[in-house]
Amino acid sequence: MTDRDADASRLAADAMDQRDPTGWFERLYREAAEGNAVVPWDRDEPNPLIVERLAKSGRPGLRALVVGCGYGTDAEYVASLGYDTTAFDISSTAVEAARTRFPDSLVSYEVADMLDMPTAWASAFDLVVESITVQSMPVWVRVDAISAIASTVAPAGTLCVVSGIRADGAEVDGPPWPLTRDEILSFGDNGLSAMTVERVPSEGRWWAQFIRMAAGEWSSPLLRTPLAEPGSAHLFETRDTERDLIAGRHACPGSSSAKSNEHPSRSAASTPPASRTQATHAPAARARSRLNR
Repeated sequence: MTDRDADASRLAADAMDQRDPTGWFERLYREAAEGNAVVPWDRDEPNPLIVERLAKSGRPGLRALVVGCGYGTDAEYVASLGYDTTAFDISSTAVEAARTRFPDSLVSYEVADMLDMPTAWASAFDLVVESITVQSMPVWVRVDAISAIASTVAPAGTLCVVSGIRADGAEVDGPPWPLTRDEILSFGDNGLSAMTVERVPSEGRWWAQFIRMAAGEWSSPLLRTPLAEPGSAHLFETRDTERDLIAGRHACPGSSSAKSNEHPSRSAASTPPASRTQATHAPAARARSRLNR
């Protein structure tokens, strides 16, 4: 735990004693507004993984949802790409601060509880961005939180997940409670298909993308990228990331490494050796084995 985490840890501990997994967020933002606490995840710039991976994905008319938006930095970036963006947080103080910080914003900032999503948001968004929100909640609500987020993805929509990394079986005294590989993959247990799961050492984060396939679709309308034939799999190792692509699904441009993201139409087979050390085709079973090691 760092000094920046101290206030969050203090308030979260009190809330956990009361079996209240989310009540401490409002208390943290309220104390921060009074100058008595630090919000550890507050940043002046959007998450660098979101900037890198989504930079070329935006198309006017598509709807986006930003989960646990806090002061709105990530939401403003997503909106700048052309998305009709809704962003929510359980803290009314955070939402009001975001509206004040960005008075001319095109983002619709809403107060909402991830564990009790508005019914109008079910299957409603072409892009859903979840960045380090689930990891701020205790493990015992994780299944419900992941399911709720996944439920907002529209047919043919994309879910992008950023999280800290926790080794299988590791005990952590959160917040945060980073996600294991299996927990990241469990977003796919809710009618979504995992396209990319990456360990990004330079950021100490997972980056994952999931798609809810529309009937008869074998491409991503959001990112305009064809997928592999069913039954095949593609594994990639790059110098900067470990990317696992599973069960017959290609990467999309928004989930390329920094070099290949400059040329999103470039396939893995044509990527120069300087930007990758391996690109292999393997049976789906081998891919799953690699994902679970």
